Amino acid sequence: MTTPKNIILTGGTGFLGSAFLQHIIKHRIDYKIFVISSGRTQFQQMKNANITYIKQDLLNNDYHDELKSVTADAIIHLATSSTLGPNFDEYTKFNNIRKIDAAILDIAQVTGCKNIIWASSGAVYGEARNETPFREIDVISLSNIAQESAYRVGKIQSEFLVTKFCEQNNLNLTILRLFTFSGTNLPLNAHFALGNFILDCLHMRNITISGNGEAVRSYLDQRDFATILHKIVELEKNLGAINVGSSTPTNIYDLANIVAKQYFKMSGNEITIHKMHKFDKKVSFYVPSIDKLLKTIGVKSLIQVEDSIADMLQ
Repeated sequence: MTTPKNIILTGGTGFLGSAFLQHIIKHRIDYKIFVISSGRTQFQQMKNANITYIKQDLLNNDYHDELKSVTADAIIHLATSSTLGPNFDEYTKFNNIRKIDAAILDIAQVTGCKNIIWASSGAVYGEARNETPFREIDVISLSNIAQESAYRVGKIQSEFLVTKFCEQNNLNLTILRLFTFSGTNLPLNAHFALGNFILDCLHMRNITISGNGEAVRSYLDQRDFATILHKIVELEKNLGAINVGSSTPTNIYDLANIVAKQYFKMSGNEITIHKMHKFDKKVSFYVPSIDKLLKTIGVKSLIQVEDSIADMLQ
């Protein structure tokens, strides 16, 4: 049973945010959603009586007049620099994360929000140890600050900031440590390998893998993400950090083969796969344990990566 709610959503015109809105519309969920958007992302606004778009760049803090009349049941903070991130230098990436986070916490105070759902990243864990899935209880450490990425350090800082804010103000907090995703809204020309492979097929050109294809990822379909997020909103609980992704590992070479095979089924055209490098010193392993997610949310049946890719190609 869904309870009517006022939701403030950032990142609502991005990949995962737009998938959540599609879920809300499709299932006729009784939420009034106020989407804060900078207007930089590619997705069009959805025409729905329960969705209000507020154009506001969170890097600027002149948003209070738009939101003072809203009493929010929850804030879902999905805005991230992961798509546009490669266009910025490391200092700007880190500083933008800090500015956006501070703006969202100001909005939480203005709107009297009691539940915060905060997007972080599996990147906070750092490199995998012995190619085992990351768990929420794993120790997060910074061994050499000079070698760390601005995105990872920024997300660790972000988790600390929102955790202390919610402790001080007695708010419920769920931190979503997001991993890798698939789905029809995934940008094809950004730095996502799966999107690049899909784009190669649609342009009838060979798939090129920048490494040796041994890097391991796992892919959660955007529709499953939207279902999970909806359930978390309904819980209104203090869940702490929780991994959100798929626990099924797939190396990049196998992923490229899945894309090529699904494209052949759809079009009858064969695609060749090329690797740029034969050897890498260390295999990149980026897969979550989702035991806490399954225990907390109860999502049992997830969309298989083959079916998700077929939908993307269609």
